[in-house]
Formats: sequence, structure tokens, C-alpha cells
Amino acid sequence: MNKAQLIQAVAKTTGNRAQAADAVEAALDAIVRAVAAGDVVSVTGFGSLAPPGAPGPHRPQPADR
Repeated sequence: MNKAQLIQAVAKTTGNRAQAADAVEAALDAIVRAVAAGDVVSVTGFGSLAPPGAPGPHRPQPADR
């Protein structure tokens, strides 16, 4: 799904393409600004976005046991 398709999907729920476009643009802008500032953005049920070089979550490896 690209941004135009996301806007279209949100517009189906809101009934207004202009408002959907504004909402998607605002959300993506907030995410990009947060990651660019070095923050990790976590959206429950979706995933996490982190700036390059940020440490990822520690996942136990079989050798750790």
C-alpha cells in the first residue's frame, strides 16, 4: 500500500478525501520528525520505527539460555 492508497482507505472511513489526506500527511510528518530527532516511534499492532543506528530490541538467542 502506498500513500495514495492509504489516503483512499482512510477516506472510505471518514467520507472526506481532503480530511483523510490531511490526517495521513500529519501522521506521517509527525512520525518522520520523531525518528529524525532520534526517537523510536512504536505503534501497537503495527510496529516500531527507529533511526538508523539505534539499538534494536534484545531478542534472546538460543545461546543466551
